[in-house]
Amino acid sequence: MKRLWMGTVSAVLAVLMWSPQAHARQAAVDAFLLTPADRSLPQSAASASQRGLRINSVEGRLGVPTFVFSERSLSAGPQAKASRPLTQASANTAAREHLRSVADLYRLNASEVNSAELRQVHMPKGGEGAVVATYGRRVNGIEVFRNEVKVVMDASQQLVAISGYLQPRQQDDEKNAQASAFRVSAPQAISRAFQDLTGAQLDARALVPAGAKGDYSHYTVDSRQLSTHGFGEAPRSKKVLFPMPDGLVPAYYVEVNAGPESNPDASYTAYVIDARDGSLLLKHNLTVSEQFSYRVWADPASKLPYDGPQGTEATPHPTGTPDGYQAPLNIPANLVTLQNFPFSRNDPWLPANATVTTGNNVDAYADLGGGDGFQPGFDLRAPLSDVAGRGFDYTFDLTKSPAANQTQRLAAVVNLFYITNFLHDWFYDAGFDEASGNAQLSNFGRGGLENDSLRVEAQDSGGRNNANMATPADGARPRMQQYVFDGVAELSVSEPAPLARGYLSYTASFGPTVFNLEGDFALPPTGPDEATTLAYRIGCADINGADPYGGTTPFTGKIALIERGTCSFAYKVLNAQRAGAIGVFITNSAAGALGPMGASGVAAVDRAITIPSLLVTKPDGDAWRTALATAPVKGRLRRNADLDRDGTLDNEIVAHEWGHYISNRLVGNGSGLTNNQGGSMGEGWGDFHAMLLSVRAEDVNRTGNNQWQGTYGMAGYTQSGGRNQGYYFGIRRVPYSTNMAKNGLTLRHMADGTAIPTTHPTNGGGNNAEVHNSGEVWASMLWECYASLLNAHPFQEAQDRMKRYLVAAYKATPVSPTFLEGRDALLSVAAASDPADYQRFVSAFAKRGAGFGARVADRNSADHIGVVESYQTGDALEVVSITLDDSSVGCDKDGVLDAGETGLLKVTVRNAGAGNLSAVTATAAFNGSSPGVVGAFSSGSSLSFGNIARGATATASVAVALTAAPAQASGALALLGVDVTFPHNLLNGTTLRAFRSQVNYDEKPNTSDTDYVEAQNTPWVASTFNYRPMWDNGYATTGYWHTSNEATSLDKRLTSPLFNVAANQNFTLTFFHRFSFESAYLSGAWVHFDGGAIELSVDEGPWENWYLYLTPPIPANPNIALIDEGNPYLGGWPGFAQLSAGYPSFARYTANFGQGLAGHQVRVRFRHASDGGVGAYGWDIANISLTGITNTTPFYSLVAETFTGTGTAPTCNVAPVAEAGLSQTVTEVVVGAGGVVTPRVITLNGTGSVDPDASAQSTLTYAWTQIGGPPVTLNGANTATPTFSTLVPANTIFTFQLVVSDGTDSSQPKVVQVLVANVNNPPVAVARVKDGGPTTVDERSGSVTLDASGSTDADGEELSFSWTQTAGPAVALDDETSATPTFAVPEVTADTAFTFSLIATDGIADSEAEITITVRQLDRAPVADAGGDRQVGSGSTVTLLGGAVDEDGEDITFAWTQTEGPTVELTGADTGSPRFTAPEVTGASIVLRFSLVATANGQASAASIVTITVTRDNHAPVVTTMSSYTVHEGSGVKMRATAEDADGNDITWQWTQVAGPSVQLEKSDTAEAFFVAPEVSETTVLLFRVRAKDDLSSSEPAEVAVTVRNLADEGGCSAAGGSATSALVPALAMLALALRRRRRS
Repeated sequence: MKRLWMGTVSAVLAVLMWSPQAHARQAAVDAFLLTPADRSLPQSAASASQRGLRINSVEGRLGVPTFVFSERSLSAGPQAKASRPLTQASANTAAREHLRSVADLYRLNASEVNSAELRQVHMPKGGEGAVVATYGRRVNGIEVFRNEVKVVMDASQQLVAISGYLQPRQQDDEKNAQASAFRVSAPQAISRAFQDLTGAQLDARALVPAGAKGDYSHYTVDSRQLSTHGFGEAPRSKKVLFPMPDGLVPAYYVEVNAGPESNPDASYTAYVIDARDGSLLLKHNLTVSEQFSYRVWADPASKLPYDGPQGTEATPHPTGTPDGYQAPLNIPANLVTLQNFPFSRNDPWLPANATVTTGNNVDAYADLGGGDGFQPGFDLRAPLSDVAGRGFDYTFDLTKSPAANQTQRLAAVVNLFYITNFLHDWFYDAGFDEASGNAQLSNFGRGGLENDSLRVEAQDSGGRNNANMATPADGARPRMQQYVFDGVAELSVSEPAPLARGYLSYTASFGPTVFNLEGDFALPPTGPDEATTLAYRIGCADINGADPYGGTTPFTGKIALIERGTCSFAYKVLNAQRAGAIGVFITNSAAGALGPMGASGVAAVDRAITIPSLLVTKPDGDAWRTALATAPVKGRLRRNADLDRDGTLDNEIVAHEWGHYISNRLVGNGSGLTNNQGGSMGEGWGDFHAMLLSVRAEDVNRTGNNQWQGTYGMAGYTQSGGRNQGYYFGIRRVPYSTNMAKNGLTLRHMADGTAIPTTHPTNGGGNNAEVHNSGEVWASMLWECYASLLNAHPFQEAQDRMKRYLVAAYKATPVSPTFLEGRDALLSVAAASDPADYQRFVSAFAKRGAGFGARVADRNSADHIGVVESYQTGDALEVVSITLDDSSVGCDKDGVLDAGETGLLKVTVRNAGAGNLSAVTATAAFNGSSPGVVGAFSSGSSLSFGNIARGATATASVAVALTAAPAQASGALALLGVDVTFPHNLLNGTTLRAFRSQVNYDEKPNTSDTDYVEAQNTPWVASTFNYRPMWDNGYATTGYWHTSNEATSLDKRLTSPLFNVAANQNFTLTFFHRFSFESAYLSGAWVHFDGGAIELSVDEGPWENWYLYLTPPIPANPNIALIDEGNPYLGGWPGFAQLSAGYPSFARYTANFGQGLAGHQVRVRFRHASDGGVGAYGWDIANISLTGITNTTPFYSLVAETFTGTGTAPTCNVAPVAEAGLSQTVTEVVVGAGGVVTPRVITLNGTGSVDPDASAQSTLTYAWTQIGGPPVTLNGANTATPTFSTLVPANTIFTFQLVVSDGTDSSQPKVVQVLVANVNNPPVAVARVKDGGPTTVDERSGSVTLDASGSTDADGEELSFSWTQTAGPAVALDDETSATPTFAVPEVTADTAFTFSLIATDGIADSEAEITITVRQLDRAPVADAGGDRQVGSGSTVTLLGGAVDEDGEDITFAWTQTEGPTVELTGADTGSPRFTAPEVTGASIVLRFSLVATANGQASAASIVTITVTRDNHAPVVTTMSSYTVHEGSGVKMRATAEDADGNDITWQWTQVAGPSVQLEKSDTAEAFFVAPEVSETTVLLFRVRAKDDLSSSEPAEVAVTVRNLADEGGCSAAGGSATSALVPALAMLALALRRRRRS
């Protein structure tokens, strides 16, 4: 699945970026944006300026404008009020008239405009301001998704601008809107989306239709069909037609709110699923992140919210400098009584009978359960605290944790309910009403979809340190989540007195999060040498974090001061912890911005840290070190839950998230901000909504803010604490201020690789294109606009205007907008209302670099690189290009102006300003040329461009003669300098453009060891796409090769000439480069979707990744990583990824391939691959050089002409042009009549070579050279058509170079390749036994090795083999592809043939052979078994249990004979089981022995013997004994046993110990055993066992338990009141029983 990136979400994840550098853009898919933006505008666009239209932005995927201004509206004076009544109907009529007048620009016709669906008319309050009519398109009643055109008009309904577009009609649109086109069902589409979101399967049958609302079909979910995941909100879908450049795709728009079973509300995502095959077209994260009385932080009189618990004093910042200011949290929350904030409708927030914080606009609760929506029993809505007085009066204690008690949480809920309702009312009359898609339970019949009131979740249990806003399309409930923020650690020094105060510090993402520690500070010890001392100071011995302290503990009981540097923070802290530290301060290595300390990423290291650590500034650390030289320094580190800050109380965070909701609803109805620039603007809009809330009329009276130039931090309450700069920076890198010395961000700072200003303090860095960082730029521009209104109008009027402009601009903004389209939306609505405000906004944007003529990257760019700033507000020109050639009077016509030649200086400009320009004339003047270089303007120095319409381009030229260009003492080429002065400002604010060009040189091949990318001719070959080179040669402009990282799947290659690798030298490749490729930070790791790699081809063989050839050790390079497996060209291989270090500077890279390629010919190529998704800047490569090659100068260089303008000029001559013919593929031989084979004569063809200025008598001479492939003899190498013949063992490439000469000059070399194909002779397979072994073998005789090594190939090609058994019982070959496989000779029941087939192949043709191995069967004697020896009673009947086995399976006969003892009669002596009667025995036992011999097929077995012992009748003895004794330690113990034997036989005894401490048993073979009780520390039990035996059998054992008491315990009792012995004796009894059972079993 492919991702596009957005960032703010809201439709996308509008998560506030608290640590911008640690987060990345959010994943998404947009199939439309994946297509190339390469369509030009319609031809009629060329005359747009003559029609009074200004085309500002285009959508190149369709070839239509996205923002068109009416020049009349921008140049007219103040607009009069409408002369006719302004109604929705009149606005609709006027807007359609305007659309019809420009329909050709949009590839539409009048009927298509007439049939467009009117979706909304934004009407200005009081009939003054912008009117915005929005149109969409339907086909067969089905909405064309996200396809809108907005007509912006003034109050008199005159056209101001047109934003967006309608999809041009295609041939199959009607067909694709038929029911039959929707082959996938809506439940199947929801199932597909659910699977993509969760990874879990969902049977579409689990989705039960639950009715329809508007275009939407709603579904309930059978939860029995779900196991590991679940739904939050029930899913809904609607049929749509998804626009693609080549037509409309039938699809379903689906919203899925789902997640793991434990948190089904985890993700809220919109999808568009292709109804033809279920594929993803769009994926878009929807998460971006009566009168009653309310106790809240708001003004009780005006009802306006404060910034938070700090009140309003921190904005603007009191000092305007980052001085650690902390606002005192002593502003009480006020009890504010109101029905609603006053607006035109005055709809109440709560009904008169309400008892909790659930109203028509907002449902507010503390989300403590973590599941979907409000969960009774877990979550908390705030109930009335005073039912009679209808009050929600809960006091939040700022000295306690936000989660300290229920009152804290209820107070937070009330505050959140108040602020979000306030914002609903505050923006209603600005145009965010029901018809516009606001969120309400009931819309009171005023339009839009209802039942979508805003869910706001306070103290959400799903996270910390953040907030987010999920905004589905109108009709589904948006959700705001507010989290608790970690409190800032407090660091203070108590002594010595001069240092006693609080200090700025930053916490670590490892170690304890709660601590309260006091202690002495300690310096590291001094080591025996300088290196060891340094290791002690920085806390690690090497970059890998090795412990420098070697087991010593110099910090025991103290807080260690360690310096930053060399290894990661976590290793330093762990090493200090091991050295005895109770805490650690890491002191910064230099003055400057700090931030939280990151973990090492090694779990064993990070988890081992148990002590707190803080990062402090270098000046503070240095002061402590100085003080420690003379006295102790003591301090305290504290951080606990009471320091946490509740984001629910930070009203600026709430307003920011609410800003996501309004911008996402009004731009594309939840799916408009899907691109990275759109997401960035969403973040900026969110910040600006917070600014609107925080800026107050009285702020202008603050010191340093008389022109609204103060500094405003964003989200100061949650970001402040300790001695940090939370109130100055808030969550952003800079504060918001119109003072460029406080906030110097301009348009270029939205692009990665552009350093943010260093002229003022900043708060961190990170990639500029990250949405929150780019959003700072957008919000800074909006703040400039607002400040211009505040400086021009009374405060309330300025605020009202800004809110109206903002809402109208949302409605005028196209989907997937760029910054400049967002700018133009705001300009258009201002122009429609007040031209003076329009001009104020023009100046505001221009101040930040977004003036007329500014440019930004494509709307689908991930890195935003490509910004061109402009600070112009009026007439302005952009210089498109300046070139110098030799086209007027040129001697060699090579495009280079040489001495004695005259060429044209061509200048192309674009009118980037505010209006049309008349009679534009520029003046050229020589300046900046090299010493002695003289030029002249042959026909004057004036460049006349004529009239240039706004946005149009024009070209003018003047003739330039180069009269002198002497060689330079430095060896540099001559330089001709020209300054062009224009009558209007250029984009950079100047009127002069300097042009410097090298002159008087030729391009010479094979003269340089480095490619400086300065020659038009080049030996490099770039791959092409649609006949366009995919790498740009920047010889005339940039001096580097460039390829862009496009949003489509492309493979771009730049291939070198052949390099002949020398012996005994390292073969190296060195170049300078910079790059930016699409990457994203996902699930805690970077994923590199696109990248660049180096590849090598050895002897014209396959291309392979350069890492396969590098010589170890390979230097670490942070910009080299594995490219994502999803990349079809480089996936899984190392490549250059992400943003190059130090961008935009070029970095040197060297690849050392060692000496392993010596003697080979090698090509290298630079390969950039994109997987399709979002785009980025791409790759620049310069100064390419190699070492270790014999063709040491493979590149072009610029060589000065010998004629410099003095003396006799050489005769003019145009160099000839070589043409080496087309590449060929031929066979090595020709098969003639009768099958005669002869080598082919291969002819090269240079007859296409030409001499442009040849005379009738002149002829060309030819010089062919072989430069690649095995050497051949080239016959006629000095002719146009040389020949050669060759035989090749495999397909082989031969490379030849042609240079032609006209007698004066030689051509540039041209190269041609010939692939000579091998004509194959099939191999001959030979199968035999290795080493001439026999083909007949005995069974079980070992193994047989087959042998194919005798196979031959007439071409000498390497053979491979494949063996297959074709006959006989299956056997296993150890390697079926080996020349010599082996198998074990099996056992057979008869002589058996085993046949094997051999196939030998040379890779082209096969040959087969066969071999048979015969295995002979050999007979074996059986094996007899007379059975086991036994003991039987006298007179008993005994059956012998004999048997035999014959491995050959033959019949067996038996023969028993008695060999010992009194003779008995065997019955069945020829069977396996004969019988006999045992003789009578009265005394000693007797022994009988029998022999068994088995015979099979005449083969007799060895005899097997069995012994039968016959005994008299006997009864085993019976033992009795005392089962337990209790004794003291050290006492003697005598254990007695008695036994009875029914037969009167003599008895012997055996005592053994089976448990307890081991003792020495005396007389263990008698009836009375004795031992001495051991010393014990507590009561202990010993267990013994006794047996009695007669001469034949043994008794059952009897157990005896001996309890040994410790003398000190005598008389003691257990805690339960019983003696220890009383518990142990039953336990021993159970043990004895268990042992007895185990023995018997």
